[in-house]
Amino acid sequence: MKAILATFGSYGDVKPFIWMAGELMRGGHEALLIANPHFKEAIESEGIPFHPAGTQADYLAAATPAATTGSRFHDRGEQIAASRRLFTCMFMNPTRKTYDIISEQKDEASVVIGHFYAYGARLAAEKHGLPYVNAVLSPYWLKGFVKPGGATAFFQRLGAASTTRFIDGQLFSKPMGALRAGLGMEPLRQSSVRWMFSANNLCLMPDWLADFQLEPGFNATFAGFPQSKEDGELPPRVAEFVSRYPSPVIFTPGSAVTQARSFFAAALQALQKLGIPGIFLTRSAEFLPPELPDTVLHADYVPLGLLLGSASALVHHGGIGTAARALEAGTPQLVCPRMAEQSENARALMRLGVADTLPFPAVSAETMTEKLEKLLGDASVRKNCAEISHLQMDMPAGQLAAYLNGVIGR
Repeated sequence: MKAILATFGSYGDVKPFIWMAGELMRGGHEALLIANPHFKEAIESEGIPFHPAGTQADYLAAATPAATTGSRFHDRGEQIAASRRLFTCMFMNPTRKTYDIISEQKDEASVVIGHFYAYGARLAAEKHGLPYVNAVLSPYWLKGFVKPGGATAFFQRLGAASTTRFIDGQLFSKPMGALRAGLGMEPLRQSSVRWMFSANNLCLMPDWLADFQLEPGFNATFAGFPQSKEDGELPPRVAEFVSRYPSPVIFTPGSAVTQARSFFAAALQALQKLGIPGIFLTRSAEFLPPELPDTVLHADYVPLGLLLGSASALVHHGGIGTAARALEAGTPQLVCPRMAEQSENARALMRLGVADTLPFPAVSAETMTEKLEKLLGDASVRKNCAEISHLQMDMPAGQLAAYLNGVIGR
């Protein structure tokens, strides 16, 4: 089997594909990964053949946040402009290059695995008749396919359809139509989302994370979270800190956050008010307060699988990979979402009784202190965390290859 994988977005979108490619290669299969060149080092350090699509400039433009002016009307316009920039630079610009790479690299044993915005991967699979798998990373991306019935399902589908109409009407349909015409392909007769999710959908999460039923005929396989490869020991300075200050609260706003000064300032004040230690995880030290007390440690990166067993709570952005590590460790979570996907992840965690939520724009010293004090003092949350940590949630070794062989054989 030759697996051609393509993904675009933040590190949280790329990391599961690195795991899938590595898992297949460990099983003796061939794999290569297409992504933005921003992730070249992360991919090649795992021994995975890498093919770039898009540019570093694309990635930086997509990651540039909306400007804030203080005018509600103008700020709304800036947010729309930032959304357009994200979609065009991150997802549309690499489409033709992704198509070309797959066209060059495919063979008779190829299967294509794509992120739900990897349009070039879906296009190449359709053009060349290759088996295609759409990797779904969060329950949020299934909301447009909720089984009809009831007000909740209606509004979930309506919200998803509204977003799709904006993307298709403003950003997707015209360039994709031109590209398909140039390749001698018929125009799309369905929305971009229906097209991307019309094949085999591999949901990289356990089925109990989603609390809704999917519409009849929707092809979805819930396989579990990608396994965490986080063996080894804590870095010495982190291990020494934890031995001196047990049960710290871990704070990480996510790799895609470009404005986190207020987050870390609020976190520091909350820790000081509550009299508890903390660890700040970020590669962007410029976001940290100028001076940290001895009871607060900064580290660029520490594998959460090694650290969370020593933590009293995890405060994070709501990325599904981060949430998965906390579920496995049985660690209470305070989720500070910035985007709709992260908010849906937070809702799922709250339904499980293992988390509370504080939207990122509402973070302050007061709100952070209040939420943390409540979370740390809630015995029912700790009980739920302990129970869920014993559930099967990771994809078993070998299951990915078995699933793909089944797709190829259909």
